[in-house]
Amino acid sequence: MRKSLALVIIGIAVFIFGFSVIATPAQAAAITRLTKVGSINISAIDIASSGDYLYVTYNDQLRVYNISNTARPILAGSVSCSRCKYLTVSGEYAYITTSAALSALQIFNISNPAAPTLTGQVSLWGNNRSRVAISGDYGYYTASSTLYSISLLDKANPTVIGSYVMQAAVHTVVVNDSYAFVADAKTPYHVGRLYILNISDPTNISLVAHYQSVSISSDLAIKGNRLYLANGRYGADVINISNLSTPTRTRRFTPANGIYKLMVTNDSLIYSSYHPLFGYLRVASLVTPGIPRTIFSVPMFESNKFNVSPDGEYLFNTHSKVDIYQIK
Repeated sequence: MRKSLALVIIGIAVFIFGFSVIATPAQAAAITRLTKVGSINISAIDIASSGDYLYVTYNDQLRVYNISNTARPILAGSVSCSRCKYLTVSGEYAYITTSAALSALQIFNISNPAAPTLTGQVSLWGNNRSRVAISGDYGYYTASSTLYSISLLDKANPTVIGSYVMQAAVHTVVVNDSYAFVADAKTPYHVGRLYILNISDPTNISLVAHYQSVSISSDLAIKGNRLYLANGRYGADVINISNLSTPTRTRRFTPANGIYKLMVTNDSLIYSSYHPLFGYLRVASLVTPGIPRTIFSVPMFESNKFNVSPDGEYLFNTHSKVDIYQIK
């Protein structure tokens, strides 16, 4: 009763005297569930989304699906793309890598989803294993053990303007501000590494520091001043990058069946684990920064190829078909 009376008095004071009430900041919240809301019956190579559209590389094609109704995706358009593999969507363009000894970056204009068109391309020596990272007017492309910087000022004529050679095949690249974070593979003569490269001048990429991992560094993601480095069956290293010249491991996250691919969204770490019979897509809370805590798992036949929409509302996973999950 006293509590109710106090609230009434406060309410009257606010009304009469114009006191302002300051709301407390919203607490960080991790993902609590993934709900399947739709699917597309194709075995896609890679997937990316933007707004109401899902972009898919499949059978030497770039396909565009309208997913405004996720329960009933509709094919909106398509275009041929020879040997197309990994896919990045940025603005009005889709950037697609190709797989071969002589690989290529192909640029498609997707401003009209019903009629995507090839705008330009550039060829590079070496096999590509990851999506291209886009930062402003530049793209960062991996081929074999080399990271290339590509000028995208003229989309019709993308041009290689710089490069940096690692010790082994590059598995992934992430760009954050003026730095590229690159993970390479383990070989009989070389342990996998994380490279931190200064790309403030794309024509002169330079090494800031490197961190030695325990196995193949297959993927990485960044949230704040922490980097999460996937190491296959060894799990993931949590690395403090507040001082880029001295990256320091603060924790090793070792869930059952390891970590092969990962992403950070909605105060959560989404990662894939391998099992001989089927894969797992797992979600770990990052509400306590730098300390992942697995909340739940979703069994999937293959969970190494997934992506999250830019707004963090949907997850797309591809195996024998593309499944669409709503994130809650």
